Amino acid sequence: MPKITFRRGLEKPKPGPPGAKGDSGAAGPRGAKGDRGAPGSTGAQGEKGDDGRSAYEVWLAKGNTGTERAFLKSLKGKEGKKGRMGAGGSDGPRGAPGPPGEAPAPVSTALTRDAEDRVATITPEGRPTWTISRNPDGSVASITDGETDVAVDRDAEDRVEGITVT
Repeated sequence: MPKITFRRGLEKPKPGPPGAKGDSGAAGPRGAKGDRGAPGSTGAQGEKGDDGRSAYEVWLAKGNTGTERAFLKSLKGKEGKKGRMGAGGSDGPRGAPGPPGEAPAPVSTALTRDAEDRVATITPEGRPTWTISRNPDGSVASITDGETDVAVDRDAEDRVEGITVT
């Protein structure tokens, strides 16, 4: 801007006419995000649209053929995998006592032993024969009825560890 000097007794100069418009300046920094505005009002109700095609009509348009009944049957897929077992239910209420039962009829039983008293057989009348084998110390080694075998499992010190049923 040119330097203006005033002297005593002279009037202050009056501004001249406006100059030509200058170039735009560089953009300033971006301002902070403003607050969210209030929601607008609900718009007017739109016109009712045309009815759409049924699933059966869409199925036919995809190149399938058949009756609506056949289409409905086609919707069922293969049987799925069996699910996991659910949690057990709670116990129901206790039932009423039943009538007294009959006492079992006495059964005649035959008992035989070998000469060393290591094998014994028990034969209840009308039932399978049970064979009991003993160890030299007299402890039970096994019991069988010909179909089911029960073996007494022992450790190195001859203590019973368990029973095996086969």
